[in-house]
Amino acid sequence: MKKILVIKPSSLGDIIHGLQVVESIRAQVPHSHITWVVESAFESVVNACATVDAVIVFQRRGGLRAFMGLLQSIRAERYDIVLDLQGLARSGLMTCAARAHMKLGRADAREGAGLFYSKQVALPASKHSHAVEILAKFLPALDLREEVLSSLRFDFSDLKKDDLLETSSGAVLVFPESRRAEKEWPEFPHFIQAVAARNPQCRFAWCASERSAELCPVANNIINLAGKTSLRQVIALVQAATMVVANDSGPVHIAAAVGTPVLAVYGPTPPALYGPYPLERKTHRTICAADGQMNSIALEQVMREFDQLMQVPRV
Repeated sequence: MKKILVIKPSSLGDIIHGLQVVESIRAQVPHSHITWVVESAFESVVNACATVDAVIVFQRRGGLRAFMGLLQSIRAERYDIVLDLQGLARSGLMTCAARAHMKLGRADAREGAGLFYSKQVALPASKHSHAVEILAKFLPALDLREEVLSSLRFDFSDLKKDDLLETSSGAVLVFPESRRAEKEWPEFPHFIQAVAARNPQCRFAWCASERSAELCPVANNIINLAGKTSLRQVIALVQAATMVVANDSGPVHIAAAVGTPVLAVYGPTPPALYGPYPLERKTHRTICAADGQMNSIALEQVMREFDQLMQVPRV
């Protein structure tokens, strides 16, 4: 059995991409044991993914004492392979602490992290490669086929009796927020109001934080979940959703990884690099503002893509 340590503490979208690549390792090396180093904010996500066997938690705000304790936890086990998918100083120190003969890291590692690798993984030839394609280069470095599986499954069986999930399961989920304001399409309230009126037989859920709660229109088939969901609940909802409509954000990548149709709206970030992977899948649709400004994307354009995606069979 191969014991593999994966270092990818954050962020949500990057973790999902890493899980897809590691799932491809597990498919080709079925008896491997995967341990993952992850920030405490995302511990529940990685723990729930069937791809991972064990988790080591990184307390980002825990200070030096917590970080030294993390390094001791890493050093307590011996691994066959260490994969530093992050490529920063912290992850480099984690790699250094690990006991393993093979330590692989990204060729574009920064902050001195590359000093701790036994081998640096070359980047794709194209400078315009998707984030998943960059991580996929770890596969041939392990003498494995360079093919990424988008078949992640998360086990949230403890949430089955959750009233929120029961009322929202199978809905079209709308995520109007992103980590950066310039990546947020301002027409989402008008969009959900329009599609809900045109599709009275469907349920729609407004998935946002409390800051966007008042932007949700009121309708019989719109459920306002603003400020009501944990990260685990969001992923469970995405896994059971009819469709996800969102800005460039973590839910886009979660939907793509679990096989939920997704319509993603982009402005300053290019979908070719950060869109739902794989980009060519029929149930993955992206709209990108030609000038990089989210407010230049017309409501009618998103409505049209939504209508077309609703007609595509889910695979």
